Amino acid sequence: MPKKKNESILLSWLKLVPISEGQDPLGMNLRVSSRLGVQLLYCITSITPRARYYSLIPWALSMTPKLSVSRPQWDLVKYIERAFAVGCINSHEGEACKDGRLIGSNIIRRLFRKHQANIINIDALKYAKIPATNMYFRSLANLRLFNIPEGMEEIDDENEAEKITLDRVELSPLGQELANAYDQVIRQINPIKFLRVGKTSKLSDLGYWGRAGCLCSIRKGAPDQIMLRRLMFNQAGFDNRSHEFRRYSLMLILHLVDQIADIRLSLSTGSFGSAVYFGSILDDSQNYHRISWPSSLNDIAMRWRMFYFHYYLTAALENLFVNIVHKANEDRLKGTNISDFLKPLSGIKFASRFEKLLGGRLKEPFLELTPRKLFASFGVDLKAADHRSSRIFDDKVDNRNVLSEVAILDKLESKEYLFTPEGIALAFTLCITVIMRYIRWDDTRYGGWTDQAVKNAPALNVAVPVVIRELINRWGDFWNISIGKLADHIIQRFIIRQHLWIAIEKSGPFFYVDGDRIIGLKKRYEKPAYGNPRLASAVIILKDLELLVSDRDDPNLVRLSKEGKQWLKNELCRKS
Repeated sequence: MPKKKNESILLSWLKLVPISEGQDPLGMNLRVSSRLGVQLLYCITSITPRARYYSLIPWALSMTPKLSVSRPQWDLVKYIERAFAVGCINSHEGEACKDGRLIGSNIIRRLFRKHQANIINIDALKYAKIPATNMYFRSLANLRLFNIPEGMEEIDDENEAEKITLDRVELSPLGQELANAYDQVIRQINPIKFLRVGKTSKLSDLGYWGRAGCLCSIRKGAPDQIMLRRLMFNQAGFDNRSHEFRRYSLMLILHLVDQIADIRLSLSTGSFGSAVYFGSILDDSQNYHRISWPSSLNDIAMRWRMFYFHYYLTAALENLFVNIVHKANEDRLKGTNISDFLKPLSGIKFASRFEKLLGGRLKEPFLELTPRKLFASFGVDLKAADHRSSRIFDDKVDNRNVLSEVAILDKLESKEYLFTPEGIALAFTLCITVIMRYIRWDDTRYGGWTDQAVKNAPALNVAVPVVIRELINRWGDFWNISIGKLADHIIQRFIIRQHLWIAIEKSGPFFYVDGDRIIGLKKRYEKPAYGNPRLASAVIILKDLELLVSDRDDPNLVRLSKEGKQWLKNELCRKS
């Protein structure tokens, strides 16, 4: 695996906002991927990566009556949050906490560079557009830290979080216990006495709060750290199975880190994906390392494998979308059509170039090949796309094979083949590889679990089982249909039609269709969007809980702490 794939989980990994509508033109990230991810790392999202916010916000809610002002509870919590951020920056001499993710830190750091006085008006302070209180609210509600109004279930959809405000809820006994745990951390400071709503506060006073209770101080065995460990690993015994999925996912991460630490391999979206998808990892020198799981983690590893089936399909279709948009924009008035788009992939000359790219030997032009003939050219000759062939394919096409998902995606991510016929052909090949590998799982309980993410709306929610069914309904044995015909259908149904359907709900399309012409709207889209952003948040939380620590020699690597090893051992022995 090339070195670029092993990026460590650094500050640049996470964004403080999730994938936007403009970055999800096919609806594959905010729909199916999000629905699978929300179960696997329940209450840990791409925008909730710091453990201390899980205790700070309940504490802030419990403190609002002490501020004695007639303002909505919601506003007071956000006021306390802003004061906390100022205190953290002050305690670090104008910088953010270790591992970052302090909401509002960029604005406050700029303020500190200019601000000379020791007083500040928290109310007048410019702050983050989306405060942590909003970002973490859904997770806190699902962790049952609030008494949710009667008749309102746990919030599975992020948009539904807006239906609940802090003016309508109060802390549950568990939420109050967590608030009390944070209060123990800063009780001697008693920061509420420093806060003067509508008036000025002293920076030096807020700095005392930051030194005692900022985001990174949780890593010193703080009372709320101990409680958050129990909460994240569902020692409260919540019966919603997503809480157990989160627990097992965190155990899976710890177990994988323990296996790869000695080979000096960093944990990334790629290495984690390879471990759960192939059961093996290639290091930077392309050495092969088998990954194994204890029996209690096999189920969650398989569910993560289902997640990565969707990840690779998303990568394939997003790469095709990037190329379609680019081609449609080349001539805004004329646009393109599917025939023109695919034409560069036809002919013997292109087949020869594709041979050199992958190292096989193609006997026909690429578009005239069937998937069977294509893979037979690389030593994998299977008669039909059925369960038996899928199992054989799964065994033969591992991550060392040039036609494996990780090998193809490495080439696509290199940017060398951006807007080229080779890049388009690689994307189609990636799509076929994912589909063939998945067939063996389609009628299993794991396939059923993946299918539920479609939520009875396959026209709007593209997933691997949806693609397979449509290809089978159209051709039956699509394995022996020409790639040209398959490509035409995939573009028509899963790129053009899918995007136009999704664009109705969003901010508008990147192109429109006039007859058979695809007319670009001069909106650029050059970076395919796919990923596993919750993983990065989970790793930072595990570091906050001191179950993972940075490697002494290479801070880009993580290892299990001594406590982490014992915690993992205990959790593996504990029954659900």
